[in-house]
Order: sequence, then structure tokens, then C-alpha cells
Amino acid sequence: MPMLGTRKNITVGKNQLSYIELANDSSQPVILFLHGWGGSAESFQTLMTELNNQLSTHRHLIALDLPGFGESAPPLQAWSVADYSSCVVKYIEALSIGQVDLVVHSFGGRIATKLLNDRPDLVRKIAYLAPAGIRGNLEYIASRESRASRIKKLFQFPLLRPLFPIVRKIGYKAIGGNDYIILDGVMKETFSLVTQEDLTALLPNVQHPTEIFWGRHDSYVPVSDGEYMTKVMKQANLTIFEDGRHGIHRTHATQIANRLKSFL
Repeated sequence: MPMLGTRKNITVGKNQLSYIELANDSSQPVILFLHGWGGSAESFQTLMTELNNQLSTHRHLIALDLPGFGESAPPLQAWSVADYSSCVVKYIEALSIGQVDLVVHSFGGRIATKLLNDRPDLVRKIAYLAPAGIRGNLEYIASRESRASRIKKLFQFPLLRPLFPIVRKIGYKAIGGNDYIILDGVMKETFSLVTQEDLTALLPNVQHPTEIFWGRHDSYVPVSDGEYMTKVMKQANLTIFEDGRHGIHRTHATQIANRLKSFL
């Protein structure tokens, strides 16, 4: 699929950020996309295309590469969810785009929940796509990381080392993880920080109109989290795709866009 929009770069504080922008004239707020862990702005290309085609008024769309992902440089030290939220706030202010509508997936949902609590004035509406950070899931995350770590150690033996790239692609998916689990340095520390944060207590504070989308067979974040969010958030509506998994922003982009064209 040809890239929708133009790749741009900006320096925000000490952070070198990259993003994809489809700049249409519109009186409506910018729609800002925040991707999941291991993703990038490109992961929203299908959904951006669907929204651009279905919305009656072409909106200004921006998909950001969060620091450490895509073409954005990693942070200089390990970051928390609050650090990422602060960075997104500074990015919005640097572009002078005012209030935005948020569309966020997985890890982007963590950031959005924190941002909605700290700077609610910057957001008009939000669409959560299988957001992480709800009710912890810490035991599951710790178990997955432990299994991935054991696989990595096993293939440090000289005779097995050449096979490790193949095992990493196949085996890590089988245990429910992927390359983010075996990152080193600042991003590995960042992963540990952000996955230990339980943002449940912040959810009742969200006053914004909210659409939540989930796949029934999501193996990363359970659909029960979406049901919980709907109960405690003021203006939340939940859509469950019975055949969906975690990557619903790709697999169910047409259905999501169809719902969002009236919501946004």
C-alpha cells in the first residue's frame, strides 16, 4: 500500500521525532494516532486510508512515531508512561495544532490515559483500540518475559546461536510475545517501567466521549479489560469484533472507520 501522507521530522526538546502527516484543510481537530509497542506510524496506514475515504469532510491526520520506535530516536534514558505523555503534549504544542481527537492502539492507550488525566484540555474525543495498561496484567507480562528470556539464554550456546533469529520470529510469537521482550539498553528498561504501571485508577477521571474497540481473541490484552473500561468511564462505548485479535487497527480498519466516521 502506498504511504498515505508525508513523512516529516521535528525536534521537541531533546527528542528527535518523526511522523506521517496528511494535511487537509478542516475546521475539525486534528486526528492524532499513537501506535502500540513495537509499532510505528506506518501501522496506522490502513486505518488512516479508510478514515480518509469514509469521512465526509477530509480531516487533518497525523501518526506519530513515538520515541524509540519507527524513525524516532530513542529517549536518552528509560522512560515511564508519564514521560511519553509529556512528550506527546510537547509535540502537540510544538505543532500548534490545538485540541486533537486521539486514535490509540495498545501501548498508545497507556499514554492516552495518562494524557487525558494530565491535560484533558488538549483532547476532544478518543478512540481506544485494544489499549494496554488496564488492571495491570502484571503476572501475565512477567510470565511471558520469563519464557522469552529462557529461550534467549538457551540459544547463546555456540552450536545453537545461528538458529536464534529463526526461533525469535517463530518461538516468541508462539508464547505471545515478540522482539520487544528481548530489547537491550534504554528500551528494555523502558519496557519494564511502562508495563509495571497500572493505570486503572485514572480511568474514572476521563470525561471525554470515548469509543473502545477490542478483538474477542486478543492474546495481549483481554477483552474483559474493555468491558471494565466501559463500566467505569463516563462516556464510553465498547465494540467487540468476535473474530478479532490484537491487531484490529489493521484487520478491522474498515469497520472501525465506519464507526468512527460518525463519532469523529
